[in-house]
Amino acid sequence: RERKEKYDSMVDVLGFLSDIDTTEIERWRAQTERKNLTAIFVLLCTGIAGCGILGIVLYFYIIKPVLEFQANAQRWSLGADWQYQKTFASPEIQSLNALMKDVTDRLNREYRNKCDLADFKTQLVSMVGHEFNNSLSIISTARALLKERDGKAEENAELYRIIEGHSDILGVSIKNLLNLGRLESGKLAVSRQKIAINQIIQRSVGLLELLWQEKQVAVHL
Repeated sequence: RERKEKYDSMVDVLGFLSDIDTTEIERWRAQTERKNLTAIFVLLCTGIAGCGILGIVLYFYIIKPVLEFQANAQRWSLGADWQYQKTFASPEIQSLNALMKDVTDRLNREYRNKCDLADFKTQLVSMVGHEFNNSLSIISTARALLKERDGKAEENAELYRIIEGHSDILGVSIKNLLNLGRLESGKLAVSRQKIAINQIIQRSVGLLELLWQEKQVAVHL
């Protein structure tokens, strides 16, 4: 009985639907489609506008500060202060900027210390070189006077030759020391010349003759 009643109610509904005017349904469907299209269009416009605003914010808040940070890093040179300042930027970029400033400050302090130490070394080398040069000049003058007053100058000629040769070597070393200071200060002018290397070797071996004779070493050149 219950099944029959349900069946009869369904038949009544279907009969009622057959009497409905389809024009009203079509109009309602068309309105619904227009409303749906309008809603979709509004959503698309809102999404596009939101993406545009978000893009502008991201550009001025992240992208532009990063580009400016990169350009400033490329312009920075050792010894110069870190000049990048950006208030409207993401916290990460501001933190990176603070870290970069700290790093550049430490590098500049080390650089200035190295420069001060280099200047001090240059001055010290120049001072020591001049002192050595003055002492060597006095030794050379004393050697010349001693040779003139020596009654056995001919017998001691070889010794005088060795003293003179080593004085010349010290003179060259002192000159190189002074040139080192000029080189570090950028005031050294280099003049290249051709030399006879065999003569330099023969002279160097001759100046060491007393040493290898004392140690009973035979030197063949």
